[in-house]
Amino acid sequence: MQVDDGVNIDGVQTVAAQTVRGYTYYPASTTYLGGSNGASQGLHFRWNEDSTFSGAGSLIVNPGLGNGGFRMRFINKENTANTGVVSFTRTGGIQASDYIMSPNQLWSLNGRVKMFTAVATGYLELNIDGGSYGINIFASDERLKSNIEDADKQVAYEAVKNVRLRSFNLKTFAETEGDGDKWEFGFIAQEAREHLKGSVITDKLSYLQVDPLALCGYLIGTVQVLQDKVEALESKVEATEVNISELLRRMKAIDGLDA
Repeated sequence: MQVDDGVNIDGVQTVAAQTVRGYTYYPASTTYLGGSNGASQGLHFRWNEDSTFSGAGSLIVNPGLGNGGFRMRFINKENTANTGVVSFTRTGGIQASDYIMSPNQLWSLNGRVKMFTAVATGYLELNIDGGSYGINIFASDERLKSNIEDADKQVAYEAVKNVRLRSFNLKTFAETEGDGDKWEFGFIAQEAREHLKGSVITDKLSYLQVDPLALCGYLIGTVQVLQDKVEALESKVEATEVNISELLRRMKAIDGLDA
């Protein structure tokens, strides 16, 4: 092992290799850097400490009276600059100067949250307590789209008008009995799917979810149709007010003739 000047390796526990069932292994062994035992401040290496044949190794940091964590530094060949640093806090947090890559999923909060369980265009998925939740990325740049045409706002209006608005108690994915929190207004995804085409997606656990980005398009189309109706009614009201004013003027003129 090569270490920087001024760092001593001591407390090496030397053990003889043993062969069991054709495998060579070393019993629980320890190497200490900067300390005489694991109870003192220092960096400690252990292997096979949990069981004889586990083959597991541990890198143990005892900060003593300090508050430091542990760093892995990648340096250039001249050892004049860091090219990357990964830091571990005393409580198990990880900080990296670049990205943290996992070939499958990232877990946190004692395994309750699994991140990035599914990825699609503009969509990420999390798994929380066994249930999947979608996160939409609202990318709307024209350069990301093709076959752009004006949509039929009336179709959006009719679709929204026909979706049933529901109230319900929402269970969590971990609940199998009882009622969850009360929602006064919401949708049933199976019902919404009949009318809001393309706005309902299926997660990895086969639960249906309403895509808020797609729903937003339907709602904007509906608002625009309603706005057109309001403006048309306002025009009719204005025309009616003009006609009434003209009628009153003529009636007043007729009253003047009778006098």
